[in-house]
Amino acid sequence: MAGKWYMPLLSGILAIYSVVYQVHFPLIVASLCLVILVVKERAVFRYLSLLVVFSFLFFTLLTHWVIQKNQSEFTNHSEHPLTFFGTISSNPKVDGDRISFQFKTDRKETFQIHYSIQTEEEKVRLEQLSIGSRCKIVGPLKQPLEATNFYSFDYQKYLYYQHIHWIITPSSPLQDCKVGKFSMYHTVVNIRQKGIVRVKENVPEPLAGIVVALVYGERGFIEDDVLKAYQSLGIIHLLAVSGLHVSLLVGSIYFVLLRIGITRERAIEGLLIAIPLYTIIAGAAPSVIRAGVMTMVALCCIRFKVSFHPLDGICIAGIFILLFQPFYIFHIGFQLSFFISFCLIVSASKISQYKSYLIKIIAVTILSQLCSIPIILYHFYEISLLSLPLNIIYIPFISLCILPLSFIIVVLLLTIPFLAEPIIWVLHPLIIVTHQFLLQTAELSFPTITTGRPQFIVLLSLLIAIGTTFICWEKSGKKRKMILPLSFIAAVITIQLNIPYLSSYGEITFIDVGQGDGILIELPYRKGVYLLDAGGAVSFGTDEEWKRRSRKFDVGADIVNPYLKAKGIKKIDKLILSHGHYDHIGGVESLLNNVKIKEVLYSVGPVEGEFEQLLLEKLIRSGADITFVHDGMIWREGKANFAVLSPKVEEQYTNLNNRSIVLYAKIGGKYWLFTGDLEQEGEARLQRDYPNLKVDILKAGHHGSRTSTTLEFLEMYQPKVAIISAGRSNRFGHPHDEVIQALHEKKVMIMRTDQNGAIRYRYKGDSGYFERKIGQK
Repeated sequence: MAGKWYMPLLSGILAIYSVVYQVHFPLIVASLCLVILVVKERAVFRYLSLLVVFSFLFFTLLTHWVIQKNQSEFTNHSEHPLTFFGTISSNPKVDGDRISFQFKTDRKETFQIHYSIQTEEEKVRLEQLSIGSRCKIVGPLKQPLEATNFYSFDYQKYLYYQHIHWIITPSSPLQDCKVGKFSMYHTVVNIRQKGIVRVKENVPEPLAGIVVALVYGERGFIEDDVLKAYQSLGIIHLLAVSGLHVSLLVGSIYFVLLRIGITRERAIEGLLIAIPLYTIIAGAAPSVIRAGVMTMVALCCIRFKVSFHPLDGICIAGIFILLFQPFYIFHIGFQLSFFISFCLIVSASKISQYKSYLIKIIAVTILSQLCSIPIILYHFYEISLLSLPLNIIYIPFISLCILPLSFIIVVLLLTIPFLAEPIIWVLHPLIIVTHQFLLQTAELSFPTITTGRPQFIVLLSLLIAIGTTFICWEKSGKKRKMILPLSFIAAVITIQLNIPYLSSYGEITFIDVGQGDGILIELPYRKGVYLLDAGGAVSFGTDEEWKRRSRKFDVGADIVNPYLKAKGIKKIDKLILSHGHYDHIGGVESLLNNVKIKEVLYSVGPVEGEFEQLLLEKLIRSGADITFVHDGMIWREGKANFAVLSPKVEEQYTNLNNRSIVLYAKIGGKYWLFTGDLEQEGEARLQRDYPNLKVDILKAGHHGSRTSTTLEFLEMYQPKVAIISAGRSNRFGHPHDEVIQALHEKKVMIMRTDQNGAIRYRYKGDSGYFERKIGQK
């Protein structure tokens, strides 16, 4: 049975996946593979069969039980404030004028708390809160928002996996908080928090952020653009606490204990107590728990002189974690940590044959990169070509230099603070130079391949190709034997890149960008990709320093660009900016480093706004052609026809909304009218100039404002569907009741991004269907 515990682990993962997602086909395919593996191991066939079947049945029942228990006692949200007494169950995070934490009530239900801080004095007081504090919370229950865009982060599911069903935004100040009862867990977490504060107070940025990430597993103190550079270049894993950190810490403590005269048995027993404590101090992420449990299994085997296979250690760690939290299989940290570690352990004997340390580093890096490809593509939709060389450089740099010195800095700050200063003095400029290099490298667009989210068959093909590569490498190690499997991997990725160019389907997606417009048009066979506006969150904040948050929300970077990546889009043929208001063009700037924009269509007329001018200048410098369009301009792409109906060259517009580009198109057998923020005056001109226009789908003007979409306009064009792009609970009250009433009166089907999330029309030829992210097809 040595080294075969991966079979019950795999069986358990399949059981959890099939119960949560209620899928059968992937389960059948994976089960067949599992049967083949079991049959292959004939010597232990009986035991493996029983263990695999038991694991599948056990985790099936366990997952059903966990889902059944993962319910709230509250069935509906509350408009009126409710009062709860309980304990803060996670470290409070203060960011500008906002504090967030998890709150466990005396009735054992956990809520997510988001509170807007009112004064600077209150902020100072709330910064003293810690895990374990007893509080009274007063506020209404709100349901977490599910993913409102296709492929986007699902906050509701994220909280559900943590057994949280409601958000409370307290309606009164948090004043009744006091120190709670003693708890070992809370004490350890508070020690962690104090350690982080000590580093922040004594170590300058950006070194402090790196030390906190490497020692305490908290990346929130690293600047956002630097963190994105680490992620886009494929080296973000170096900032996560993993087996290397645990091994370094355990090895160092073990060495010291032996040197001061502690017996080996007592040293191991001490480490078995210390490892769980450090797991909590390091943030208790899946990778930390995996490393901690593996190390503890190994130490127990050494202590009691039991033979131990590393592969069994990682699989037992996986089973142990899933016993307590089955939902961890959907955590990207769990997936990457276990899959990469599994592959490295399986290949350890082959890697050990290399005598050169550099060759070993290169082999480990290549294997890690290959293993991570399916997971990275599924979650992030792109591969960095610089990831391999950067990992070869940064793995020894971080593991042999920065990581040990970070631990030394933390220890010295606890014991002899002044001795930490020389190390800080050396590391600080080194980290500054490193981050500058990463930021400049991340700005290069060519080293990244954007594939889009792969389908199941592509992921399965990648896994088979990677497995074949490992087998060929381990059996022969000859370069010529590796050509075929590596070519297989390249072929699968190439197919994924070309799928959009082979698809006869087209899509028109009204992206949920909040209070703004963002419409993506994809023609069949990718003959044209048009983006009509890119949203832009208008800030009504303050310049007060204490209210500023570490990261500002950006529609382009946080919504539009991830959606383009998920679709595998690296080039926009036409960026159509209806007019110069920020809620239509504000998201464009964040796209420039990620996609190639060939042509920009802008409404004819003077460019008066400062932001408009700067944006157009940046677009020109990026290589985009700027075309100022007006009525009468037409073009055709494949079977799709497009015409610009407004603005008119000879007219003088006092209202920028009425200078919006009005685009009329026939796509997928339907007639579409995109009106930007056109108001009544502009609609009247359209009625006068184009009285016989046929309209099937209307993009309602100005987010459903009462200044647009008049009854006369609807009577003339009689659209069948009206789509309103508006933000949830926006300060303008869009869409207005008068518009909704007029649409109902004319029996127009209404779809709204504030209620339905993203709205997508998928078509082939002249027929298609609508999908709403929130709601039914």
